[in-house]
Amino acid sequence: MVGTTPALIGTKLPVTYGGSIEDNYLEITMDVTKGPAFGNTVATTAVSKADLVTVDLGFVIEGEEDNSTLPEQMLSLIRLHHLEMKKATTIGLWRKKVEKQLSL
Repeated sequence: MVGTTPALIGTKLPVTYGGSIEDNYLEITMDVTKGPAFGNTVATTAVSKADLVTVDLGFVIEGEEDNSTLPEQMLSLIRLHHLEMKKATTIGLWRKKVEKQLSL
């Protein structure tokens, strides 16, 4: 449905970044509901067919320099293989669970 050509997701969908150096984590959130209609179509299809699909995601830090070669660095890679999306926790439920654990 989306082909094999890599895409710069951050230029296609709204992305927010958060994290903490002290707690040693980085959070990257991509809101597929607020992107182009094609993104919504892909997301809807992916949810119903995720258990049949393997998705490879690579996160690259894009360098910005004036010369022709950019100093890009791979931050991380992840493979999503045969996910059961209907059992996935929503971001709202996840936040409530984390807040509950932090208040203990």
